[in-house]
Amino acid sequence: MKRKYLKRKLVIICIQEGYMERMLSQLKEIFSDKVEIRGITVKNLMKEKIDPDEILLLSNQSIVPMVKTFFQDIKKYILIKRSVNLMNMKKLWLLPKGQKILVINDTDLNTKEVVEELRECIFEHDYYGYPMNNPIPKEIDYVITPGEMQFIPEGVKNVIDIGPRVIDLETIMKLFEILGFEYDHVWIMKRYMKALSLLTQDEPMDKMHLLNKIDTKANYYFSDMISYSEKIENTIQMAKKMAKDEKNIHIYGEIGTGKTLLAQAIHNESKRKEKVFIMVDCSLMSEKTLENKLFGYEDEASKNKVPSLLELADGGTLCLEAINGLSFKLQNRLLQVIKENKLTRNNGIEPILIDVRLITTSTVNILGLVKEGEFSKELFYRMSPYALRLHNLNEENVQLEALIEGYLKNNLKREELIIEEDAIQILKNHKWRGNVRELFNVLAHIACMDVSRIDKSDLPFYIKTNEVVDEKIFDHTVQKKTIDVEKMIKEIERRGFLEESLKILNVFHGGKEAYKAYGRLSLKKKLEEIHIYLTEQQLRLKLEWLKDLGLLNVRKGRAGTILSRKGKEFLKELENRKLE
Repeated sequence: MKRKYLKRKLVIICIQEGYMERMLSQLKEIFSDKVEIRGITVKNLMKEKIDPDEILLLSNQSIVPMVKTFFQDIKKYILIKRSVNLMNMKKLWLLPKGQKILVINDTDLNTKEVVEELRECIFEHDYYGYPMNNPIPKEIDYVITPGEMQFIPEGVKNVIDIGPRVIDLETIMKLFEILGFEYDHVWIMKRYMKALSLLTQDEPMDKMHLLNKIDTKANYYFSDMISYSEKIENTIQMAKKMAKDEKNIHIYGEIGTGKTLLAQAIHNESKRKEKVFIMVDCSLMSEKTLENKLFGYEDEASKNKVPSLLELADGGTLCLEAINGLSFKLQNRLLQVIKENKLTRNNGIEPILIDVRLITTSTVNILGLVKEGEFSKELFYRMSPYALRLHNLNEENVQLEALIEGYLKNNLKREELIIEEDAIQILKNHKWRGNVRELFNVLAHIACMDVSRIDKSDLPFYIKTNEVVDEKIFDHTVQKKTIDVEKMIKEIERRGFLEESLKILNVFHGGKEAYKAYGRLSLKKKLEEIHIYLTEQQLRLKLEWLKDLGLLNVRKGRAGTILSRKGKEFLKELENRKLE
């Protein structure tokens, strides 16, 4: 067998982090040490670079324009094709022939693809694609979903979860050809099947396996931080001293002030810098999910023992973002862990010793919550023997020019870009509700322009508008702070229809620009013009979801539906950040 060992680099770009991690696990198992493989989520495109010799693997067609915006010299890329994981089909194979099986997925298009795959590989049954939000037919024997249990209606029985789909063999074969490896098809098939076996639902839950699946590296250092005021410089110097000690640290600051960046810098300056750094946002999960994540669990029936994040971070640092999101129950459990340096998993018996440094963050003053009886006083003092505050960008004596110059030079590599005085003045007068994060998004926006000088006409619309009306551009009864785009995207993804929701919002944005409102029928026709096909029930539910998120104003009768102020701000922020 002839084998040509050529070192290659592969970058996979996805919208969802969980999907990206699964794809990385599969690719790393197949290509072993012959290829350097890394992943990027679309929200992190701004701070990443693509080398000319790296091959791009994109999760779907919808992110192609965005990737090309950030990496304009990229001409060749591969789109991932997905398939069901045959290793998860045992239950399906064991069913009596001729079963009527309903397939439920996150979108109608993905449902159709799964139905076609199942008809090809396990053809003994009758498969039906489930039109989303319709009642389950009574004559159905079983329901199948590829890892999308959240879409299964309550009370439905005989559900088989075949696990998330994987990169299909055709894509892997194409990669081998492009990467320049000459292996016979049998060898590739063996590697492919081995990778699938590691992605089955019965995958090992040991500590090393879980560590390989999550991000355990702190990517920022104090050298990445730009001192733009005396207060920030004092905070940085204090943080450097605190980093050398082993005490827990609490960081308080408004949205966008750089709390997680500072937490990573502290870890990289500490004695634990060679160990793992793990972050978890306490505000994005239900109490039960967060409890299992933080403290682990043991399942006597399946014999599974799943380590906690506190165990995975043993010897290193665990950063708990939005610590005020912890319920009293979880506050008390965390307090016990801090006091005893040991934990007992959910349903477990044996205590486990741990050695973890905690860094916590919040956008609210935890001491105020303590005084109001909404946060444990003892936990607060245990988690914050050291405390830091990151000041906002609207305070006095902020050296905005230094911050702009440093970010253009060090992060965006556009040190030659000149921002004219009229633009600088507008930036100085702007109320930075999103603080440093909002400013950096604006700078990323203008850095993408193919010009050498920026004047006020090049600034994003909502920044320029402040030159005239300032505060009046925002309706404070509806919108009190800049949209947190990352959090909003996570919330939409949790409901499972990010791409479709963005298309819907853009249709309404076009309508608002033309002073038109849309009812469901006219919206349905507009969406079909851009190849988005939804039933009336699906569309009704999606509109309700977007209304619940505050992105749409759904009006009764012929008044139609319009984009809300929050929805318009969300789309503007997405444009500035070069997200979908």
